[in-house]
Amino acid sequence: MLFNKKNYMTTNQVLEKLDHVVSRTGLFDWVDKNEFPKPIRISSRKLMWRIEDVEGFLASKKF
Repeated sequence: MLFNKKNYMTTNQVLEKLDHVVSRTGLFDWVDKNEFPKPIRISSRKLMWRIEDVEGFLASKKF
């Protein structure tokens, strides 16, 4: 699978997109509770989210 970085967001970018209404810990709590899309593990230390998943979440919520 070819990884195209421009289609993904870092955790910090996701938090900015969420306008910091949730902390990093809260974001991962949402993921654990299936309330937010799961990230993709890029390496042992790097997680990224698909932009379309994050935008889809935002479109379904009011922030």
